[in-house]
Amino acid sequence: MNIDKRSRSIDTKRLEPLGYCRITSLLKRSNGCCWPKGVLCLLALLLQLSPIDVAKSADETERCDLLLRNGTIHVGDGSEGFFGDIAIRKGRIIAIGKNLNRPADTVLNCEGLVISPGFIDLHTHSDDSILKRDTRANVNYLLQGCTTSVTGNCGFGPTDVGKFLDEVDKEGAGTHIIHLVPHGSLRERVMGKENKLPTDTDLEKMRVLADKAMQDGAFGMSTGLIYIPGTFSKTEELIEIAKVIAKHKGIYASHVRNEGTQLIDSIQEIIRIGKEAGLPVHVSHFKASGTPSWGTLHVASALIEKVRAEGIAITVDQYPYTASSTSLEATLLPSWAREGGREQLKKRLNDPATAEKIRVAIIKSLAATHRIQLATCKFRPDWIGKSLDEIATAEKSEMADIVMIIEREGGAAVVNFGMNEDDVRMAMKLPWVATASDGGAKVPTASQPHPRSFGTFPRKIGRYAIEDGVLSLAAAIRSSTSLPADILGLTDRGRLKVDTIADVVVFDPNSFRDQATYDQPYLTPSGIKHVLVEGALAVYEGQATGALAGHAIRKPKATTDAATRLKTNENPAWSVQKLVAMVKTAPTRSGLDRSTPTTPFASIDFAAYAGDRSQLPIGVFDSGIGGLTVLEAILASDLHDNKSGKPGADGIPDFQSERFIYLGDQANMPYGNYPERGREDFLRELIIKDSIFLLGNRYWANRSAMKPSFDKPPVKAIVIACNTATAFGLEDLRRALEQWEIPIVTVGVVEAGAGAIMDQVKEGGKQGAVAVLATLGTCNSGAYPRAIGQTAGRRGLLVPKITQQGSLGLAGAIEGDPAFVANPDISIEKSGAIQYRGPSTVRAEAPIDPKLLQE
Repeated sequence: MNIDKRSRSIDTKRLEPLGYCRITSLLKRSNGCCWPKGVLCLLALLLQLSPIDVAKSADETERCDLLLRNGTIHVGDGSEGFFGDIAIRKGRIIAIGKNLNRPADTVLNCEGLVISPGFIDLHTHSDDSILKRDTRANVNYLLQGCTTSVTGNCGFGPTDVGKFLDEVDKEGAGTHIIHLVPHGSLRERVMGKENKLPTDTDLEKMRVLADKAMQDGAFGMSTGLIYIPGTFSKTEELIEIAKVIAKHKGIYASHVRNEGTQLIDSIQEIIRIGKEAGLPVHVSHFKASGTPSWGTLHVASALIEKVRAEGIAITVDQYPYTASSTSLEATLLPSWAREGGREQLKKRLNDPATAEKIRVAIIKSLAATHRIQLATCKFRPDWIGKSLDEIATAEKSEMADIVMIIEREGGAAVVNFGMNEDDVRMAMKLPWVATASDGGAKVPTASQPHPRSFGTFPRKIGRYAIEDGVLSLAAAIRSSTSLPADILGLTDRGRLKVDTIADVVVFDPNSFRDQATYDQPYLTPSGIKHVLVEGALAVYEGQATGALAGHAIRKPKATTDAATRLKTNENPAWSVQKLVAMVKTAPTRSGLDRSTPTTPFASIDFAAYAGDRSQLPIGVFDSGIGGLTVLEAILASDLHDNKSGKPGADGIPDFQSERFIYLGDQANMPYGNYPERGREDFLRELIIKDSIFLLGNRYWANRSAMKPSFDKPPVKAIVIACNTATAFGLEDLRRALEQWEIPIVTVGVVEAGAGAIMDQVKEGGKQGAVAVLATLGTCNSGAYPRAIGQTAGRRGLLVPKITQQGSLGLAGAIEGDPAFVANPDISIEKSGAIQYRGPSTVRAEAPIDPKLLQE
């Protein structure tokens, strides 16, 4: 794809330069100094209400967004708590200590409260619910103190990891999301639900899919070896796919093959997989289920202790309950009866001879169980919450026959009371046992699920640690924070340290308890005070704010060799992660032959960011004329005294002495067209590439140039002047800059505008309402609702009601074309090239190659 990058430098030198430090402070603290000209009322609001603080006194330099004061801080590493404060700015912890004397936008008094890292749930089944409107906020987990949830467990979930994580980021989520590539779903995609060995071709397809999933950001692979089709997989198959995961330094997490009387054999199998595949392994929901297996957990724990001492990386997680929950068929029916899926099972149940064999197997399974309670049952909702024996008594039938009836009618989910309390208490004290719920994002419905989705973490910390003293508070917090972070390989969260992500929970140790029960599973816990997700207040004074501050966390790339980089460079369908890796692993700049065109990512001049950056220009980019409008607004803004740096106009534009480089990338299409065509991934890559151009020194002087030039100055700050680009690329860019260790500021217009809006809402003292008039692409991106919600959450304010109106003629109106203002043929119902003046697939004057959209 050839992109004609047009750049220009604006150099105004009528006053002394502001210098790097002051301009960085200005950009960092800006609530908005730019806005698309088409939204004229909001532009006026922005220029009038944005208090930009550029002074460099010590106090102002140390100002923070939020200060947690006078709490008992538990770092999360198992050490005892200490009294102190935590300062947070831009979503990160910037200081921890006693009596921090820092001015803050928001101060939360935490006296008598515990401040802990946000809890990381290693095992959830929120794959579907985290993308749905009613459950995307993941409130039932936020109210437990969870800030990160891991999906893709037990071998089930999306196998297209890149698409799933992009969908999470499209609207945001209440908690961060980490995904494991699910082996069962991957196997079904290649081989269906049949009980057969994979051919060499099948195995290679699964390897390729697993490799792609890891490249797209999965943290490892999960298996569910009691479920169809995972149960049909031999150990050798799992080892071969796990080797692919190991190449990417991922983990292998498993619902092991048997959690009952054959638990030890199952633990030995996962140990073998770890040894032969060469990767860390993890046992999901560690337990011994069924009366005959009670006590086996002690033997399994001793075995794990032994191999850990030998250097084998194996860990487990546990939920603090004596009941499990899954489908009725997985609990009681043999695997051969379930082969092929629900339709094949139904046929077997309707065949008298086969049905009798299934019934005999069910009777045998029931003999090892205690109470099995229905959590869902579509055809008999009056059975929900009742046990199989209660239903059988009421129906004057046998339990096995009730099970057969339920399975013929579509099945049910159950809560199975099969574990021993002593086993549960013994396991939770072990230092390699993490806390995890095995639940999902939920809101109350007619079902009666396991209470773990609403009570796991307060039950472990409040009931078992604080109240019963089974383990110390510090140990219980560690099992929910730094231990799961270490298992996943996370280094930027899980511990309260300076310069880590501000995922934080504040709770009252005297009242932090679970309230959910098996009869009332939707009751929320008590004692939670505040939850911060990347610095945003997701829970304030015990109430969810509605902020969707969570995003998809993608596993950083393992090292990439030169051959892979060259191959990737030839492929237009790059991923953002590949772009990040290519920059970091590009050839040494000092040894680069600058006369020879090479990978464009080697052009970033890292040396320019190691010294004085005060003379570098500011980079502004957009897909077209809107960026010039933003640049015009920046140059015209006069909100500060240039000598003192304090708020207050002095008749001299704040940025008059700064240089700018403007990049207008409209060679193919405006950015908004990509999400319209379902190519957000391509757009995100384009944002990174445009940013790399601004960060580097390499460019083509003109169309006829035979070689690139290398004398373009890099930039000291980046302003994304496009709504859609901000919505889809700002966080990617910030993560990329962090990984590249380039210490510059990034600002997006949507983020800036949201700050200005919330300034007015705060000043008015009411919840408020916001109307957004923007292009269809901007509205479809959900940029404004997300940014406004996040800003409100960070400031502890109620999220205003937001109404969006997409206008097909707005882009033309911005460009000043009267036809786009008055032409009656332009309406929101119409489609085609007439609505905007940029390139398209149907305009002969400025065509786009349709193949580009199909890459």
